[in-house]
Amino acid sequence: MSKLNIKQRLGRALRYSKTISHLKHYKGYGVHSPFAYALKRNVFNRRDFMAGNNTLYEKLTQCSVGHKRAVQLQNLYSYCSYKDFVIDGLDKCEVREDVFYIATKQSEVEYIEQFVEQIGAVRLTLCVVYPRHIKSRHKLCKMLVAKHNGMSVDNIGFMLYFYNDQKRKQHIKL
Repeated sequence: MSKLNIKQRLGRALRYSKTISHLKHYKGYGVHSPFAYALKRNVFNRRDFMAGNNTLYEKLTQCSVGHKRAVQLQNLYSYCSYKDFVIDGLDKCEVREDVFYIATKQSEVEYIEQFVEQIGAVRLTLCVVYPRHIKSRHKLCKMLVAKHNGMSVDNIGFMLYFYNDQKRKQHIKL
């Protein structure tokens, strides 16, 4: 093992160790936003699929997203009634309303930054899967939380940024 590899492992362990603050919201207790509480109880705590099409789940598992996270994102897609989804095509797509944009490990940090600059006031949701995977990605996610004007939800395995005028600025760790 090289020293660089050990440094990367220690850095990742440190970033994940800071997620201990998520434990207090494990079942949704202490979350004061009705929307975030409903997400936690009705979407993220489910182990099975909600009724509907499971195409997002199939695409996510092909992109090496784990089963648990793929089920959670599929249920979020069904729960929020999104019309469409885009996976790892952030740099190639035009920004549209009611679309669920997902950046997996394959998405470069620069593409995510460019995409966020394009968004403006469009109603959409951006999901960054494995936000603590590498240091630059974790730094980007923290910066997005600071700049973001809507609700952001940190669910350890992914971060959600809701670009919606109806949800006030807050960051929730579930």
